[in-house]
Amino acid sequence: MSYSIGSVTFSKANHIWLHDTKGWPDHYDYSTLSAWRGGKAYIGDHRSKEVIVQWTGIADTRAALVTLAAYDVNNYDWNEDASDLYLSDGTQQWKIYGLGLAYRPMVDASQANVFAFTLNLILSSIASKGLTKHTKTGTATSSPTTVTGFANSGSKDAAFDLVKFGGIYSGGNLTSPQIAHGTTGAVLQIADVLLDGADFSFLEDYIAHHSSVDPLSNTNRWGYNKSASSGVTFSVDHLVFANTSYLKFRYRLLHPLIQDPVLTLSVSNLVGTPVLEVSTDDVNYYLVANIVAGALIDYTLPKLIGYDEFYWRITCNASDSMDLDYYGLDSWHSYSGQTPVPVISDGATNESIVITKAAGGNATYDFEWYDNSMI
Repeated sequence: MSYSIGSVTFSKANHIWLHDTKGWPDHYDYSTLSAWRGGKAYIGDHRSKEVIVQWTGIADTRAALVTLAAYDVNNYDWNEDASDLYLSDGTQQWKIYGLGLAYRPMVDASQANVFAFTLNLILSSIASKGLTKHTKTGTATSSPTTVTGFANSGSKDAAFDLVKFGGIYSGGNLTSPQIAHGTTGAVLQIADVLLDGADFSFLEDYIAHHSSVDPLSNTNRWGYNKSASSGVTFSVDHLVFANTSYLKFRYRLLHPLIQDPVLTLSVSNLVGTPVLEVSTDDVNYYLVANIVAGALIDYTLPKLIGYDEFYWRITCNASDSMDLDYYGLDSWHSYSGQTPVPVISDGATNESIVITKAAGGNATYDFEWYDNSMI
């Protein structure tokens, strides 16, 4: 049996292989690893259903070891890339939540660049998934919208690996979108409001990722999405902040933040010291930083963990001005308070998901899942 992880297939022909015996090490608190899941706030939730598997093996070239090491917790971007990292045996696969690699060179001088390694994997469950990813994508322009054809040939209910919604302005921004299982009625609420061009991705482990970006390529999106502004105008491909101006955005995302969000700005033609502030109530604002000129500068918005609604604003005083060439917000949330969420029943051949929303705004949707079985 040949196992693979990402781009690594373990075999002697590929210069990296596993010993036949795998172990089941004692439970370890991986939240103590600062690199685990990128050091993000939610790393402490190591759930009992997860399975830790340990292998030992040999790499007889440094290049083969380096390829595997790319997936180690200290190197891999577990926040952005891990949604599709699996351990596979060619017929079934298991989702990987973490990978730790320890290695040492062989002591025999004749075995230069030969390494013994220990590989620890945290798998999402002892249950395996099929090798084929199933997807349903489309656009919901009416409410309700029923999506059919959800099937699971496995022997265990299949959770969605991804439920992703995108906001489209249509007389208003997307308001109160949710999905419900057509048979069981289980519901997942997406957001109170999803701004135009924003994406909200719900992952299998009750973590959700929100992204709202505006490259300012046209005049529309910032006007659709802003909460309020004064003295700010659009010009070709950027926003012009005059003296004594401000721009404010509000986010109503329903699910609590598990880390402070990051706002990315590109600013040019800066004069004076415009300021970036944040608030949870639109009354009391806290200084984040003085705005600096430059492309794609990240600002962490503090004091927001646990909130699902928040604001940020840029303010120019009488002697300040600037051009804003790009802005984008990136945030991570927990939806663990919403259970049970919709799943695809074992043996299902044509289950449905019903999408509903309030008036105003349309939604793109993307559902991804695998057949799920007990081994």
